[in-house]
Amino acid sequence: MSPACSDRKDSDMRVQCDEALVFDDNANVRYTNDGYLVATPRVARTGIQQYYGHEIGLQGADAKRVINVYRPESEVFRDEALRSLAHKPVTRNHPSGPVDARNWKDVAVGCVGSDILRDGEFIRIPMTLMDARAIDAFKKGTRQLSLGYTCDIDMVPGVTPDGVKYEAVQKNINVNHLAQVDRARGGPKLTIGDSADDAYDRRNQRLTNGWRESASDVVNDAAPVVLRPPQQPSAVTSADVDRAVDRRKARLENAWKS
Repeated sequence: MSPACSDRKDSDMRVQCDEALVFDDNANVRYTNDGYLVATPRVARTGIQQYYGHEIGLQGADAKRVINVYRPESEVFRDEALRSLAHKPVTRNHPSGPVDARNWKDVAVGCVGSDILRDGEFIRIPMTLMDARAIDAFKKGTRQLSLGYTCDIDMVPGVTPDGVKYEAVQKNINVNHLAQVDRARGGPKLTIGDSADDAYDRRNQRLTNGWRESASDVVNDAAPVVLRPPQQPSAVTSADVDRAVDRRKARLENAWKS
């Protein structure tokens, strides 16, 4: 499928992406008197994310290659990107399309608050799980979170400040929803985190279900954003990259579609 934004030059394309993290020890998980689960987990980070070429619009032999995509601090903590996180729905796994006013009631199991916090290389958000089945899944071990978002992919190679080579850069990140998933792309540091893929075909389906075409319709929330003072991101090591590759080889039950 060709990029959704046909007026962009060949090196730029608008795609849907996901990134997952896990409920960490500082997520401050607690329960309200009504039985809701409230927490402040990490949901995004800077650094290298790995995607198959077809996930970012590449074709031919490049479609099956694993591509290092860089998410620089300037984009992850960009004001518009942070604002797009506020007041978004929480879903159980990624839905087959974007979440909006027409379908949120069918897919939402909770919501994100408005006080978006920076935590080193990560972003923390206040969130609430309100659905009994989602809360039960958390108690049974489903504790990773995955942001569903759109971004522009700039196919310009480079090297991160930590010395890791990349082939593309994510820009203009816009968040649509936060999903509770079984395995996250961002690794175990992103728990209740980017869901890793389980099969080439499943990812291919994800790119043809209309989500990408609807991405431009998603509107940023004009909510207040609270930022902690900037901190130096942690280094991305070769071991981190190796673990990311290993995660991609694992068979997952639920990646993009429940």
